[in-house]
Amino acid sequence: MRSTRLACLVLLATAACGDGGTIADAGPDVPDVEPDGTDADTGPDAAEADVDDAPDVPADPWAGVTIVEARAPDRFSVTVTFSRDPGRDAAEVPDVYAIAGAGGTLAVEAAAYDPATLTTTLVTAKQKLGVEHTVVVDTGVPGGELSASFVSADTADLWTSDLVTFEERLAHTVRGAIGERCVVYTEGDRTARVPQAWLDYFDSEVHPLESSLFREPPDRDGNGKIVFAVVNGNGFSGYFNPADGMSDEEARRVWGTHSNEMEVLYIDADIVGYGGGYWRTVVPHEYQHLLYAEEHPDIWDDWPYHNEGLAECAVRAVNGDNDYAVSAYFDDPSGIIAGGLSMVHWSYAQYDNYALAYLFWSYVAAQLDGVSTFSDVFHLPSGSPDVVDEYLRRRLGAFNDVQRDSLIALWLKEASGTYGYGDMVDLSAEGLPPRIASPGAGGLMLEPFAGTFVTCATSPLDYSATTGLDIVYVGLNGAGAVDMEAPFDVTGGAALVYNSRFEFRSFVGQPAGLPYPSREEPLGFAPAASPRRFSAAWADPPPLPPVPSAPFTQWRSMMTRLGLLRPSTGAPTLPDGPPVP
Repeated sequence: MRSTRLACLVLLATAACGDGGTIADAGPDVPDVEPDGTDADTGPDAAEADVDDAPDVPADPWAGVTIVEARAPDRFSVTVTFSRDPGRDAAEVPDVYAIAGAGGTLAVEAAAYDPATLTTTLVTAKQKLGVEHTVVVDTGVPGGELSASFVSADTADLWTSDLVTFEERLAHTVRGAIGERCVVYTEGDRTARVPQAWLDYFDSEVHPLESSLFREPPDRDGNGKIVFAVVNGNGFSGYFNPADGMSDEEARRVWGTHSNEMEVLYIDADIVGYGGGYWRTVVPHEYQHLLYAEEHPDIWDDWPYHNEGLAECAVRAVNGDNDYAVSAYFDDPSGIIAGGLSMVHWSYAQYDNYALAYLFWSYVAAQLDGVSTFSDVFHLPSGSPDVVDEYLRRRLGAFNDVQRDSLIALWLKEASGTYGYGDMVDLSAEGLPPRIASPGAGGLMLEPFAGTFVTCATSPLDYSATTGLDIVYVGLNGAGAVDMEAPFDVTGGAALVYNSRFEFRSFVGQPAGLPYPSREEPLGFAPAASPRRFSAAWADPPPLPPVPSAPFTQWRSMMTRLGLLRPSTGAPTLPDGPPVP
């Protein structure tokens, strides 16, 4: 090793020597002088001779750069703020940015960089609401990518409708809380008022139970969540718009309205933060409508006693009870139920109909398989009474007979059996019988699927000569005996009067054979001024697109008479498309 190294040194020294074998520059450096007297090393090529001939390599523009923040101000843009300036040439190249998340990739269409704020604004495809994404910046250095996470769409402009004028408007909403299966967007300064308990309630109770009982929800927008749009209402408590299940183009062609193209439920902002009593009835009720519309897409074949009745049953299935519907029936503050209200002939904004339908389906469930019966009823091809009659005949009996017995059970309140609601409805708190028809009114008319109770001063009771052809009586005496043959024993009790005509395309009333000499009310009856518990379902508009139609006109007329409708404050606006940075 030593001899080799020495040989190298000798060769280097020889190369540095002159012809005499001495080292040429052993003394001080003496500049070379050309014949003309100039320095030989100061000519035009001197610099080139002294500098490395390798080409210049620019500095890495991303060196030392990190992402300070990434966010999505709206549905069409993402901003990425850096710690230092990478330069416009590097930061304004769309291809260096990639965005992906649980909902898939998000296309980046353009990029604009502002060196003053060190921020790049990306124009993206429409974002899914409430989805976490990660933006990755390709710095060109293997393993040197920059990344940051953000949640899509801090704000979203959602189509909603003024249910007074049927005018559409864009509600500018701000993302509030995010749940596992839901996300809330609120209009106005209400984001902080959305209780986390609401989202937890939907995620842990409403969604799993109803999705299992009825069906899984659709996911057309691919975000895996139900969107709650908390908007400035005008009387409604909550509503579902089936047009949102269509493309915007189809909705405009079919309904003349816009579609948000997502699974969205609209909640009146006024009920947010007012306590669980409100949203614990509204949320499961409206979610059932969303599932129902997916199962029964022909909305013109919608039978509200089936759809709305099951929505109230959903409240019972999720919460374990629906006490409001029960108290609404027994209190009957308006007297509409006692006057003989048809369960099938529906009136929106009249909770009496909801109570009747809920109690009927609950009775069916009590007589069959409990809560799981709601699933069977939900999956019937239609809520048309003839379809329901076919189902009931296979399992229990004719439709009219089942409804008649359900009304008898409300009077007798037996714990089980044919005249009991079993575990489905707790009637023990209802110490009083149902209200009776007003005596002496004369000409009481009962439509098909309507029944009421009358009390008489004398017993037995027989049919009157003025009784309609399809009117049937049932005697209920004070001992709880049921008498279905004339003359009817009503001693110490009452008689159920029921229209058994199986007609559901028209609802022509028949005389109930009244008036009879009657006691004013059953002993101890004290009608309440209003229902004792709360449900917001009575303000539920039809599960139709908010356009002029017979059901919506009826709902609007009823709500207007009640003084509960007020026009929305937002003026109708038109979308201006994706923002341009």
